[in-house]
Amino acid sequence: MKRIYLDNACTSFPKPKILAKSITNFITNKGSNPSRGVYQSAIDSSTLLLDTRIEIASLFNSIDYKSVIFTSGITQSLNMVIGGLLTKEDHVIITSFEHNSVVRPLVELQIEYSQLPSDEKANTIFDNQDYLIKKNTKAMILTQASNVFGTVTDINKAKEFAKKHSLFLIIDSAQGFPSFPLDINGIDAICFTTHKGLLGPTGIGGIVSNERFLKNLKPVIAGGTGSASNLLTMPDFLPDKFEAGTLNLMGIAGLYGVLIDNKKKTEDSFNTNEYINTNFEQYRYNTKQRVKELVTGLNTIHGITVYGESDFDKRSSAISFTIDKVDCSDIAYKLGEFGIECRVGLHCSPLAHKAMGTYPSGTIRFSPGPFTTKEEITYTLDILKKIIGESDE
Repeated sequence: MKRIYLDNACTSFPKPKILAKSITNFITNKGSNPSRGVYQSAIDSSTLLLDTRIEIASLFNSIDYKSVIFTSGITQSLNMVIGGLLTKEDHVIITSFEHNSVVRPLVELQIEYSQLPSDEKANTIFDNQDYLIKKNTKAMILTQASNVFGTVTDINKAKEFAKKHSLFLIIDSAQGFPSFPLDINGIDAICFTTHKGLLGPTGIGGIVSNERFLKNLKPVIAGGTGSASNLLTMPDFLPDKFEAGTLNLMGIAGLYGVLIDNKKKTEDSFNTNEYINTNFEQYRYNTKQRVKELVTGLNTIHGITVYGESDFDKRSSAISFTIDKVDCSDIAYKLGEFGIECRVGLHCSPLAHKAMGTYPSGTIRFSPGPFTTKEEITYTLDILKKIIGESDE
């Protein structure tokens, strides 16, 4: 059976070959923890960790690699940021499209939040929303792009709003970066993951932040760091203050391999923009073409409603749709019988569905990636027509 993978908003697939090669090389030839020994393999691991930190900092135009904190993924990053910065005495502003990795920590910690409104294309509205600000409003937490409807948040407007009200600005970049570049300037903290747009491994994510933010952030996880072991408290220097326990060095090795592989074309004159505009420029172009083909095709099928921005410069690859009087789960199951792998349901974002009127049934979500082909899109559309009875066959 032909396999058509259309769930890249969940995790990217296939992965670059260098990913497995880099992980295998680390497991086979290194395998040591950084900062835990003075023997060569431990030193090599420390060098790998430092080099990867520098590469990540460069991606977000950060000049301070020590401000790059590695975590097990963006969910942990967001939990650390929310739990380390906020208390139940605080109030925050969020969009109507936040993932549960933002909303659930807020609810668990009893932190009050208010939602920015949105329009019919899932754009977040910042204008004339000053009434949402309270005396105890401390931060604004925003998704860079909706994981359900694909619409990209206007980060420049978010920066203006946060600056106007002296709020910490925190960005969940899971669904936007690097398809939509993100600059740390004007942002206090960017939470990132590596297994989606960066085409890296699962189990690795992190936080890139600025000095002002880190001075206000408290560690929420404590433990060994391999440094200042005489202290019974976490070290007060970076990045150790926020990196307790053993890091996923296998994942970091894989990530470093992918980053360097995508950097090769500009090795001699590297800067962030050149990096993002080498291999990833082609990846972005390929993905955008597949999104156009898929959305255009879906819009020609009777009974299908596609949600999100019609401007392809303002949407990611997450394409959500419903079919009139048809159960989305049934359709997704039938698509799977033809080898088409997609997502169905609420996609861990009930607020988004409530905002767009697709709660509680949810949507079918297609999300092509950089390696999706035009032939696969054509096949998917043909099968979908066949399933819902619109095919001429």
